[in-house]
Amino acid sequence: MTTGNCGEQAMAEEPILWQPDTERIAQANLTEFTRRYLPGADYQQLHRWSIDEPSKFWQAIWEYCAIQGIPNLPVYRQDSDLASGVFYPAAVINYAANLMRGDDARVALIGISEDGRRSELTMGQVRKQVSILQQALRLAGVKRGNCVAAVVPNCPEAMLIMLAAQSLGAVFTSCSPDFGTTAIVERLAQVDPKVVFVCSAYRYKGKLIDLGEKLSGLIQQMQRVRKWVVFDYTDVAASVPSEVMRWDDFCNDIKQREVEFAPVLASDPGFYLFSSGTTGKPKSIIHSGGGLLLKHLSELVLHIDLKAGHKMFFYTTCGWMMWNWQASALAANAAVVLYDGHPMYPNAGRLATLAIEEKVTHFGASARYFAACAKSAVKPRARAGGDFLRCVMSTGSPLLHESFDYLYEHWGRDLHVASISGGTDICACFVGGVPTLPVRRGEIQAVELGCDVAAYDEKGRSIMGHSGEMVCRNAIPSMPLGLVGDQNNEKYRQTYFSRFPDVWCHGDWVSFTKEGSLVIYGRSDAVLNPGGVRIGTAEIYRAVENLNEVVEAVAVGQRWQDDQRIVLFVCLNEGIKLDAKLKNKICEQIRNRNTPRHVPAKILAVADIPRTRSGKISELAVAAVINNRTVSNTGALANPQALNLYRDLPELSQ
Repeated sequence: MTTGNCGEQAMAEEPILWQPDTERIAQANLTEFTRRYLPGADYQQLHRWSIDEPSKFWQAIWEYCAIQGIPNLPVYRQDSDLASGVFYPAAVINYAANLMRGDDARVALIGISEDGRRSELTMGQVRKQVSILQQALRLAGVKRGNCVAAVVPNCPEAMLIMLAAQSLGAVFTSCSPDFGTTAIVERLAQVDPKVVFVCSAYRYKGKLIDLGEKLSGLIQQMQRVRKWVVFDYTDVAASVPSEVMRWDDFCNDIKQREVEFAPVLASDPGFYLFSSGTTGKPKSIIHSGGGLLLKHLSELVLHIDLKAGHKMFFYTTCGWMMWNWQASALAANAAVVLYDGHPMYPNAGRLATLAIEEKVTHFGASARYFAACAKSAVKPRARAGGDFLRCVMSTGSPLLHESFDYLYEHWGRDLHVASISGGTDICACFVGGVPTLPVRRGEIQAVELGCDVAAYDEKGRSIMGHSGEMVCRNAIPSMPLGLVGDQNNEKYRQTYFSRFPDVWCHGDWVSFTKEGSLVIYGRSDAVLNPGGVRIGTAEIYRAVENLNEVVEAVAVGQRWQDDQRIVLFVCLNEGIKLDAKLKNKICEQIRNRNTPRHVPAKILAVADIPRTRSGKISELAVAAVINNRTVSNTGALANPQALNLYRDLPELSQ
C-alpha cells in the first residue's frame, strides 16, 4: 500500500497539552466504573475487556447508568453476520422515560434564540408539556411504530415533540427548517409521518425567514400527512396556510396527567436519521431508541465525564445527528442548552458569551467553528467566570493542531479537549475523548469503549503508524437496524460491509499511534491520490487555514493527463487578493508543513465553498463539478449556488 509521508509524519510524537490531575482522575465516572467492573485496570485493559466481553460490558453500562427498563437477555443476538446483529432483542425500554427522570425542580432545557430570547424548563415543566403533547398525538391517531416528524429550529419545542413521540413508542425524525422544500420532501416522504410539526418562521444572521410559502409546498407534496401543526417561534407573526393547525389548538382542552410510557423493545425502531444526500438521494437510517441510549450514555458518562447538574451545549441543528446525541444528556441528569441562530452573529464571540452566561460545563461545536474563533481572536478565558467549563468537544472534521493550542491558551488551561468522530450512520462516535488520559496536540485520544476499531490497508490487514481505512470489527448498539425500504438489508450491507467482509467500513482515512491515539485525515472517498500517493485533505487544510489571509479552503483532485492533480480553492479575507506572492506563500506553507507531494498544482480564489446542511465542506460536490460530473443532489447542500463558482473555469483547462 502506498501512503506517502502523511502517515509517518502524523506518527511523530506530539506534545502533551493537558494531563488530568490526580483529583480529577479520582473523581471521574470512568475511574469509578473501572473500579466497580474491572478493578486495577488501565484504559487499554478496560477497552480490551469491553471488546472481549461485550455482553458483560454493555450490561455494565445498563447497570452503571441506571437505565430504566427490563434488560431481558441475551444482550446481543447475531444471525449470519454483523449486519443482522441486534442488541437486547427482548429488552423492554422507553427512550423518553430515561430522559425524563429526575427531580421536578431540576433544570432540564434552556432555549436561547439568536435575538436573545431565553426560556427555561424544569423537568416538572417538561413532564407537563410532554403529557399534553402525548395525549394530543394519541388523539391524532399516532400509535406505536408510526412516525412523527418535526421541521423546526434547535429549540425546546423540538425536544418536547421528540419526547412525546418517544413516550408513545412512535418513531421520531427531524429536519432543520433551512432545508429546501425538495430536500425535506426527499427525507420525510420516505418515512411517511402521520403528524408533522413546523415553526412559522425563524431568524438567521439577523434576518426573519418566513416559512409560509415553504410550508404550502410541503403540504401540496406530502398529502399523506394527517396533521400539520405549527407554532410561532419568533416574536413576529408569520404567514401560515389555512390547512395547518396551530399548536394551541392542537393541545386545546387537554389537561395534564402523568405521562404514560409505552413498553418498547430496545430493538424497535425509534429514530429515522438521514444521510447528507450529496452523492444521491439521502438514505433513511433506522436507529433503535434503546441502542442509541446505551451508546450515548457510554460516551456521555464515561468519555466526557458528564454528571448530574452539568450543562451540555452543542452547536447543532435538528438536521444533524449531534442534536440526537445531546438530547441523551438528559438521561445523565444534566441540563441541555439549546441555541438557534448563526454561531457568529452578531459577533464571533456569541457562543462563548453564551457559555459564560449559562455556566456551560460541556461545550461542543465543529472544528471549523473553533478555527474561525481563533482567527477572530475570541478569548473567553480572558473574561471572568469561565472556570466552570470542563470539557470542549469538537467534531465534523479533524481539529487542527493549532486549534488545540488556541483552546488551551484562550478557553482554559484545565480543559478536557475531546476531539470526537463518528457519524450519522451510527448516530454516535467510534473514537473520542478519555477524561483520565492526556491530550496530545492534534490527536484523538482513543478508540471508545465497546468499539473494535482499526486502520486497514487495501488488503484488509490491520496497520499501525500508517494511514488506512477506519473500520469497526464488532457490533455496537447504535449500528442501524437497517435502511428504510431496503429489502433484506441488501443496501445496508453494500453501504457499510462490502469493502471488507463482515467488517464495518466507516469511510474515514486514519492512522494509529502505538499508544492507541489516532489522527483522522478526512473522508477516504475524498482522499487525494496524485501519482499514486494518498493524501488526506485535512493535512492541507491544517497548513493553509493557519494563514491570516485565508478564511477557509477546499482541496480536491482533478483528472489530468492520465493522473490526478491537486486543486486548492481558497476563500480569502476581505481586501486580500490571490497574487503570485500569496500563491507562493501558500505553497511554501504546505510544503514545509507536509511534503512536496501535498503542494497543489492549481490555486484559485473563490467567494464561497459549498457545504452540507450540517456545515461540513462538500469536497465530493466540488470534485464532481470540476471533473464535469453531475452533482446528484444539490438539495442536500446549504448553499448549492456556490457550485456555480467552480464551473467551466479556464484555469482548470490548462
